[in-house]
Amino acid sequence: AVAKMALAFQMRVMGTSRTEKQVEGVEYVSLDRLLSHADIISLHCPLTEETAGIICEKNILKMKNGVMLVNTGRGQLVSEEDILKYLDNGRIRCYMADVLAEEPPAQDNRLVQHPHAIITPHIAWATLEARRRLMDIAVENLEAWLEGRHKNCVNGFPF
Repeated sequence: AVAKMALAFQMRVMGTSRTEKQVEGVEYVSLDRLLSHADIISLHCPLTEETAGIICEKNILKMKNGVMLVNTGRGQLVSEEDILKYLDNGRIRCYMADVLAEEPPAQDNRLVQHPHAIITPHIAWATLEARRRLMDIAVENLEAWLEGRHKNCVNGFPF
């Protein structure tokens, strides 16, 4: 969806993935090529051993000066200390995220207060539809429990 929006603005869109993807209008390149050529980098990957801390000093130094970073994946995809260091010296123009390594953030979290960072609440479950769905699931689970039915089981064990 982000690629489609960028393409609508006639942006050149590059992506990288450990698995082959085919998205119309997206040029798939190596991570190093993406880091060295992108003006805006938007993270959309799961948190795994391979992706934890992927945006760190080593990779930030491969990026263009003035890069803009967007993280709507997971807070641990980035080293927040490295983000702060390079926000402070201007190599990173701005950092925008709706996820942090620690949520809710500590009151003294510098990233939340940084003038070149925009940190918003993670609101994927804040829509009315999502909240209704969550409440429906909670009611179904309670009804099942009251009736003695096991609705949610992990390895055969109800909880």
